[in-house]
Amino acid sequence: MEVLGAVCLPLDNPTIEKCIGVIHAGHMQLSKAAQALLDTLKGFLPAWPQGRYLP
Repeated sequence: MEVLGAVCLPLDNPTIEKCIGVIHAGHMQLSKAAQALLDTLKGFLPAWPQGRYLP
């Protein structure tokens, strides 16, 4: 995301946890910023064996 101009700061103390959901209209392409955010979030989420992320 930094490549797109976002400033990324690590948050490590205190630990922050939050359940989130992402809804995407499959027939529409994501913006570059939205795709970068989704890729970043996927890096922190465990995946199901089929490659689908947890609901």
